[in-house]
Amino acid sequence: RGGRFGPAAVSAMAGFVQSLGLQLVDSANKPYDARQLGPSDVIALYFSAHWCPPCKHFTPKLKAFVETLQSHGDSSLKIIFVSRDHSEMDMWKYIHESHGKWLSVSYAGNGRDQLCHRYGVS
Repeated sequence: RGGRFGPAAVSAMAGFVQSLGLQLVDSANKPYDARQLGPSDVIALYFSAHWCPPCKHFTPKLKAFVETLQSHGDSSLKIIFVSRDHSEMDMWKYIHESHGKWLSVSYAGNGRDQLCHRYGVS
């Protein structure tokens, strides 16, 4: 498990997400405690928006990839969606229309903006 990443690197991924103190929610908009992320989880921050043409093209491919992994018994890849949508309603519409059962950074608060600033996403 963990693919090309060794156990220490993968464990560090979960620890890194936990250290950010982000408010995470599941696909039903219920709070998700980042401490539930396990040492074998590989975490991908996915910056996207429903209005972004390249995102609308890529998102179904990412969803299919994650579902293929899961169908083969590998649920280690955790997508954390970081919305760049203009409203919370747009974010949830995009999630329900196009995403899998991914985690998201809560629309409320400044977690999304902090991540965008940290990684240079506009």
